[in-house]
Amino acid sequence: MAIEHLSRSIRHDPLGIAGGRRSGLAHAHFFLDRYEEALQWAEGHARDNPKAHPAFRIAAASAALAGKMDQAQSFAAVLKQIDPAFRVSRLEDHLGPWPHEFLEKYKQGLRLAGLPE
Repeated sequence: MAIEHLSRSIRHDPLGIAGGRRSGLAHAHFFLDRYEEALQWAEGHARDNPKAHPAFRIAAASAALAGKMDQAQSFAAVLKQIDPAFRVSRLEDHLGPWPHEFLEKYKQGLRLAGLPE
């Protein structure tokens, strides 16, 4: 449902594609195990905003779970530059109350990308 609503929002305002919508689409695809699509949306957000913490987090996790370890490590390296104190164990500090299984999948991807615990 989130993908449908965010996509409709973009169709209604194609020139104003905000990072939040791209990040939302990346996260929605990620949690549906569509890692390639999640990565594409996250890359677009990161390209438009090279300091977007959410874009680099979801890009690193998506690339890792898609088996693209070089890309995952590159996104993780940028995330470490943006936020040197970021740790996988602090993921909840950046998110709202998410279901446990979503958090664990996200954390797994971040760990695989090489982010510190």
